[in-house]
Amino acid sequence: MIIAVDGPTASSKGTVTSALDHRIAMSFAVAGQHCCQAVTVDDVSPIATSFPTFEKILSELVGK
Repeated sequence: MIIAVDGPTASSKGTVTSALDHRIAMSFAVAGQHCCQAVTVDDVSPIATSFPTFEKILSELVGK
């Protein structure tokens, strides 16, 4: 799978398939914070494997 990230545009939205890979899930959760429209990661549960507090910390950093 090849995904190009060009930066925030009006069409920057969609769903990312994490393929049960915590690195993909975390990367696109962070990248999605910089898009004009929603980016959804289909399954963030693998993140708990390596960084159980990731979602809480990311929420605090972006103020949501």
